[in-house]
Amino acid sequence: MKLQSIIAIPTAVALLIFGCSRARPESWSFASDQPEAVIEPTKAIFVFPAETAKELRWHVPGPGAYEGNPEYVWMVTWDIEEDRIGKDPDGVSSAVYWRPGGPHTGSLESLLRIATTTLDTYCSDCPGDIPRSRPRIDPAVTVASRNHRVILTILGQDAIQRVFPVIPDSVQFYRDVLDGTGDGMVSVKVHRLGRASPNTR
Repeated sequence: MKLQSIIAIPTAVALLIFGCSRARPESWSFASDQPEAVIEPTKAIFVFPAETAKELRWHVPGPGAYEGNPEYVWMVTWDIEEDRIGKDPDGVSSAVYWRPGGPHTGSLESLLRIATTTLDTYCSDCPGDIPRSRPRIDPAVTVASRNHRVILTILGQDAIQRVFPVIPDSVQFYRDVLDGTGDGMVSVKVHRLGRASPNTR
């Protein structure tokens, strides 16, 4: 039996620890401005649609602006088998948290320099009634920008096998912004290049 990843948004991302991790995009190129998901034997690439604003603003005072509240969130989740919930990762995310001292204006690349990027696993024993994710910083999981698009990457054969015991058919993209201009959740088919795992869903 399969069960869709259960993640409280933005509750889950609010639990992340401050940090910054960036990828080095190689020769990967995507012609479409739709979200893209590719899983290869040595890397997984999740590409969000381009940000519409050429310059972004962050740490903007206003409703909901308190220290530690997620201001920007880019998240990708996937289904896992029911008996693996709370054991296997079911998502990756990158978030920027509100801090006093703003507003600041700059490029997407500048914004991602202060983002926290994590590998997320459903927290099966967390207290309370709201489903939550247990995020942790993993050196294999990075974020970068290219052509004004956010790219979340999982790099390395060992990491791919560890994160994806079973390769999903699809993943869910989620983008949220504190000012209410987020895109909600979109399901995207995974493109498989090579043989990333003997097990596929």
